[in-house]
Amino acid sequence: WAVILISGVALLATMGLAFLLARSITRPLRDLHDGVRRFTAGNSREPVRASSGDELGLLAREFNQMATRVGERTAELARTNQALQAENAERKRAEELLQASTQFIDRIVNAISVGVFWKDKNLVYLGCNATFARDAGFGAPKDIIGKDDYQMGWRDQADLYRGDDLHVIESGRPQLLIEEPLTT
Repeated sequence: WAVILISGVALLATMGLAFLLARSITRPLRDLHDGVRRFTAGNSREPVRASSGDELGLLAREFNQMATRVGERTAELARTNQALQAENAERKRAEELLQASTQFIDRIVNAISVGVFWKDKNLVYLGCNATFARDAGFGAPKDIIGKDDYQMGWRDQADLYRGDDLHVIESGRPQLLIEEPLTT
């Protein structure tokens, strides 16, 4: 009987130690698993319990540091997103004001009974009023944009016109009240 009793006590002691050992491994794993689930659900503020000093405890502490960094980065992204939305709204308001201003200037320029045009420094037309477009043989001012004098009906006088335009650009002074020949 003594052998059976000793064997039984040893078996119970072994089962108890196995239970404690299993619990010391599974509890930190369960805590880590629960922390990961909370994190994926959007709760990065509640840390994972790092109850042990072994590899699982180290993993839990690293996970907590990562969750903190992710939370900080998420907050930073939210602030940046809010600033970009405000900037976008401001830019949209500026575009609307610019469009209204452009339409107002277009109405004024088109109300003038003489031809008005403007070019870039390469002497390419950037725009004109309806009178100039009509005099140049086009249906609308947009049809002239991107062309130069060599592509217009007055290509034979293009060098003369371009010389006058270059003089204005280089001197910075307008030529007023001049009449030039126009062939369309």
